[in-house]
Amino acid sequence: MFAEILGKIDGWFGRSFLLARYFPWLLFCLANALIAAIEFEPVRTFLLEEYRNLGSGEKLVNFAIALSAVAVIAFTLSPAVQPITRLLEGKGIPWWMASLLAFGHVLKRDRRIARGNALFQRRAKLPASIDVIRELARDREEGAFTRDVADPGAIDKAETAIRPLRNARYLNRPIEVEPLNTAISALSAALRANCAEVLQLRPAVDVRATAHAEALAALHREMTDQYTGLVTYAADIAQSHEAHEFDSYQTLFARLEVAPTRFGNDLAALRSYCDTRYGFDFDLLWPRLQMVIKNETLLAKLENARIQLDFSILSLSLSGLFTVTWLAVLGIWGSSLAALLIVVVFGPLMVVLWLWIVHESFTAFSETVRGTIDIGRFDLLKALHRPLPKTLGDERAIWAVVAAMLSLDEPEGDIAYEYGP
Repeated sequence: MFAEILGKIDGWFGRSFLLARYFPWLLFCLANALIAAIEFEPVRTFLLEEYRNLGSGEKLVNFAIALSAVAVIAFTLSPAVQPITRLLEGKGIPWWMASLLAFGHVLKRDRRIARGNALFQRRAKLPASIDVIRELARDREEGAFTRDVADPGAIDKAETAIRPLRNARYLNRPIEVEPLNTAISALSAALRANCAEVLQLRPAVDVRATAHAEALAALHREMTDQYTGLVTYAADIAQSHEAHEFDSYQTLFARLEVAPTRFGNDLAALRSYCDTRYGFDFDLLWPRLQMVIKNETLLAKLENARIQLDFSILSLSLSGLFTVTWLAVLGIWGSSLAALLIVVVFGPLMVVLWLWIVHESFTAFSETVRGTIDIGRFDLLKALHRPLPKTLGDERAIWAVVAAMLSLDEPEGDIAYEYGP
């Protein structure tokens, strides 16, 4: 019976409505019924009576009417998600509060920028891998002429200096400049003072000399191997951390705009991505692009990401409404400690959890939108019968003309259209 009703609702309103609108309202109604049953005896008696005879025809009809009523409520209040989304963006917040919140995000942004600059400086100070490998190779050739292990202590010093670098690599941690330079200097001194070629040692070589030569060769190989060498690893891990920090910054913040909320900054970062890459006016052109996308795979992924985002936003809103409403009701008429504890403990917890899910959902949605714009933005130009650009500069100019025409009615001169077959 329940599956049949859900199937009917899905057929009437569609999958998007069922997942993003209906289910949050259904869970909201069930949570309210649970707290009301715990707190109020008449409600508990009524629900138990309905549950005992649920298999009868009359109870099934009542159950179907209740589910349909939830569908009507969800459909009627669907537009409420839009102002809620704008509130999450920071719109509608009093100016003084918005200023304080924005100031906090400016500080976070500046810390991100400072961290990125520090990572850049650390990477820039690292010695060039090719130069280090070349210099150590020359040192090894110089030491080979000695045909002897004249300074075993230098090898021990090199091993001691390289050990922290080895540990950092095993733990996938960055290698700092000073320890790396110390290890390079120690290994260079050991290579110049000792022969690392076992076959070139003078005759009557003892076992200890052979062991020292092999150990020195192993240290040299550990430092300079093309794929696993510590010198190469130091440069690669530093570049990886810097790139990750840069990507994270571009996901969280726009180039210029700073919003008072994290959700608003996520959206501003998406707008900034479109503008800085292509000159694509996201707010103006994205709704139009969605109408003409032809790639079915992109459309499916975009719909799934949008459903997840809408579901999380509505669930966050209903969790907040549930918590505030029941705190007021129980504060005035409540007598059940169990109901109060449930609302006080789980209400704020659910709000925080859903807020986190909203941010994560928007991150996934934003990545999907970025990919959609990267791949499908020319579909909009084709739909508008505009010629496709030959260069990135041409594309920026075309989007600027389109945006000026659509938003300001100020096209730059006469616009020529192309009509393909």
